[in-house]
Amino acid sequence: EGGETAALAFLDHLAQHPATATRLMTRLCVRFVADEPPASLIEKLAKVYLDSKTAIAPVLRALFTSPEFAASVGQKVRTPFEDLAATVRVLGLAPEATGVAALDALYNMLVDAGNAPLRWGPPNGFPDVAAAWASPSAFLMRCNSHLNLAAGWYPKQLKRPTDLLRSLVPVLPTTYGALV
Repeated sequence: EGGETAALAFLDHLAQHPATATRLMTRLCVRFVADEPPASLIEKLAKVYLDSKTAIAPVLRALFTSPEFAASVGQKVRTPFEDLAATVRVLGLAPEATGVAALDALYNMLVDAGNAPLRWGPPNGFPDVAAAWASPSAFLMRCNSHLNLAAGWYPKQLKRPTDLLRSLVPVLPTTYGALV
């Protein structure tokens, strides 16, 4: 009797523990700022986390408005999964009306890139450091994926906008330089 109340109180205690705050803020900073984030930012965010009784919105506001976040441009690299999702989104691609061949093809692209969902063996999740995803072969694989998707070569089953160029560039510039 009272076990559920005790368990919830214990979880509240763990959530508000300084070590939990430091661990969570380290993970957020590694994700959004740098592979080795500044300790000062981690400490600042941990304080915000604890002061706001574990509410995440104030933490994210502090993170995304920090000078360290603003200075982190170019330090992180998208994972292949994030890159593929962004590419499909910007090109306006959609799965075919019936069947899952296109989704299977996209999944296999992620298998080839080493970042397919549920394919990481260890229980620690995919690496969240730039070095894991920033090799020359990974860059070439991304370029080929972008070309295949934009040109409509693979997977062919994806539904595409009627006029892909018009959907990406509604008004054509007068020079090639302006287009680029």
